[in-house]
Amino acid sequence: MIYEEMAREFVKKNGLDIGDVGLQLLCTVEEVGEVAKAVLEGGNLEKEIADALFTLFVLAELVGMDVQKVYFDIGMENLGKSGKTEGGKVK
Repeated sequence: MIYEEMAREFVKKNGLDIGDVGLQLLCTVEEVGEVAKAVLEGGNLEKEIADALFTLFVLAELVGMDVQKVYFDIGMENLGKSGKTEGGKVK
């Protein structure tokens, strides 16, 4: 089962819909916080990253995003960047 299918199954199983986007965003922020805690204080980083990714896939499912297409497009755009930073962003 691929990532989007897992997220789709989670959404279906839990009866989530577009009205749950705000709550799902909060879940994502919480999971990213757990990634930060694992990095800074030690912990199971792999698990925390996987949890954060899962919440992002669920969020994408709720808004109808084609994750593979968008990730590929943005990935190609990012690969074309210089690697230099300006104002805290890679240009």
